[in-house]
Formats: sequence, structure tokens, C-alpha cells
Amino acid sequence: MTIMAIHPWHRARAAQLFARAATLPHALLVHGPAGIGKRAFAAHVAARLLCDAPRVPGESGACGACRGCRLFAACTHPDLHVVEPEAGAAMNRDLLDVYAQKYVPEKKGDRKPSAVVRIDQIRELVDAIRLRPQISAWRVTMLLPAESINVNAANSFLKILEEPPSDTLIMLVTAVPGRLPATIRSRCVPLPLSTPSRSDALAWMRDVAPDIAGAETSLALAGGAPLLALSYARTNEAGFATGLADDLCALATRRRDLGACAARWKEQGAEISLSWLETVIAEVIRARAAPDAARRLPPHAPLQRIAERLHSTELHAFYDRVSRGRVLSGGPLDEQLLIEDILVAWLDLTDTPTKSLITRSLNR
Repeated sequence: MTIMAIHPWHRARAAQLFARAATLPHALLVHGPAGIGKRAFAAHVAARLLCDAPRVPGESGACGACRGCRLFAACTHPDLHVVEPEAGAAMNRDLLDVYAQKYVPEKKGDRKPSAVVRIDQIRELVDAIRLRPQISAWRVTMLLPAESINVNAANSFLKILEEPPSDTLIMLVTAVPGRLPATIRSRCVPLPLSTPSRSDALAWMRDVAPDIAGAETSLALAGGAPLLALSYARTNEAGFATGLADDLCALATRRRDLGACAARWKEQGAEISLSWLETVIAEVIRARAAPDAARRLPPHAPLQRIAERLHSTELHAFYDRVSRGRVLSGGPLDEQLLIEDILVAWLDLTDTPTKSLITRSLNR
């Protein structure tokens, strides 16, 4: 496998980090929205530290030709340790998944691959990194996604953070740092990664996939996260937006069953469904404040007419509720119940006397 390339919008951040390479902390909490390239950033940092002849600080990259780089790309570098859930490692998406397979416990019976990092994985990691680096000046340890660690494993991992081995950088990579125990977060130096500008994201998407369709809509659905947007565009996920908008219109006039709508949204994915809804409501709010502003999503006329008749204060409150729900998606809560809660709030928002106005509007 090739060394994962850092994305252009994170190069300056990497250069800043390596400008103070002599004083790197023992643990970094690399965090930012899903789909912006945090894995690639972490891999880039690891490759740079494990390189025998890194480039000048301004370029902050590995040479790609030394023994360390060759071993890194071959997924056999003894000083890189990656821990992630068994289910993640089994996906074999990139070289980090291959490294993570070293710490996957032996599967017994026909149980499903675990979606959490378990204590036996952390114990094995602790034993491995107590020794000095084998061939490099540094040893790099990654936990990703960091929020997947279970309680017992987190308590065991805390021992590494409290008494970090020398010459070791620990990187915890997450899109939701708030889900990590405060005891772990407090022992890491936060390193936030940002979403690129819309123009930079679109330019990258079109460079990677010149023939891709619906890049703008997919990027809006992904909340500006280019990797997530590219995934949406490649699988035509953007086409589902019309169906969700139709569901909202039908619910507003009580022409569709809430449970059936929630099941459909869950099947599509709570994260993308609520991200889309958050973007739509934000668009309506923006349109009220600046009617001539450029739209990030194509307008859905019936839904637009509904939203325009809602009270501004209630619309803002609903937006906040959707935002909180989106953050919770992918967590331990049942996703259908989470979506149903949001849709119940939509029913309350579009209840009478607004309902009669909405019905007349849709029947024009």
C-alpha cells in the first residue's frame, strides 16, 4: 500500500505541528468533523516521525524512499501501533486498517465483529509499547476512532497517558471528542482540524473525480466535509433528498405515518438524514435574513413554502434540536427513536394554526 497523502487543506496545520517537533506533546487529540481527512492527517504525522530522512520543516513530509518509509508503506513498520474496533479493521480500507489487524482479538464462534475497542486490545498495546522503539527515533500509537473505546478499555488506556513511554507520540483521532471520558481528554493536547472552504473542497472533489455529478449538493449534504461528500456523490446519496423533503411535507399535512418515515430515514442513515435536515433549515433561515444569498442546496418548493410560514423563533429552536440530534447519531441511542423525536418536533412545529396555512399553500 502507498502512504496516505495528506489533504491540501491540512498541509499548513502539519507544518505548524512539525515546526515545533522538538517539543511535541506525548498525546494529541486530533479532532474535527467527520469526512475531512483526519485519518490521512494522522498517517501523515506518523510517516513523518518514522521517516529516517524527513523533508525540510516547511514541507513537513516523509521522504518516501528510506527504510522507515518503505516499511511504513508495506504495513510492517514495528514502531507504528494502530488500535481500532475489530469491525473497522476488517474493512481493510487503507494501511491503518492493516496495522490495526495486529491488535484484533482472535474471533471465536460466529459472533459479529466488535464495534468497540476492547480491554484486551489495550492491554496488548500497553505491553507492546513499554519497550523502546525498535528501528526509529519515535514510536507512534493511534487510537481511532477514539470514541469507540469502551469504559474498561478507557481505564486501561488512561495508564498510558498518565505514564507515557519516552519517545512515543499517542494520537487519538475523533469526530466527537465530547464522547471521550474527561480524564482522557484532559491528558491530551487538542489539535483541531477544520473543514476546508467550499471552493477548495469543490476543487479537490473535481480533481479527484472529474466526472462526478452533483458535487455541490453532496458537499452541502455533508456539511462541507469533502471526503464524505465524495462518498455521497459516488453512491448517488444526494438523490434521496427529494424523498426526505416529500416526507416532511406529507407529515406537515398529516398525510404520512411518522413511524414509516422514521424507518425510511434510518435506513438511509441517521447521520446523513439529519445533516440534510439541518442544512435545509439553515438554508431557510439564511434566505429570510438574506433573500438574494446563493443557495447551497437546490430548493424544494413545497417544503420551502411550509418553512417560510413558520415562526422564526420556533424555526431556530427546531434547528438547534436537529443539530443536537445529528451529534447524537452514531452513538448508543437507538437511531429510529432519535429520528422519531425529531419528526415529532416537526409535527409540533407545523401544528395548527400553521397547518391550515400550509395545506392551502400546498394545494395551490
